[in-house]
Amino acid sequence: MVVFALNLLFTVIEFVGGIFTNLMAILSDAIHDLGDTVAIGGDPYGSKKLLIVNEINDLPVVISVFLS
Repeated sequence: MVVFALNLLFTVIEFVGGIFTNLMAILSDAIHDLGDTVAIGGDPYGSKKLLIVNEINDLPVVISVFLS
């Protein structure tokens, strides 16, 4: 949770800095960091799905978990 909060904070600061300075490089890095933040925030949900997949070694179940 701490990593998510720090990454989100840094992303917001980078967005503000990119808009304030009008630099596309900083804005594009902020968008990249936003993707990282989403990935970190979604990790607990994804880890639970992967835990289920690791416990059940059945291909149809694996496919249905990722399609649901």
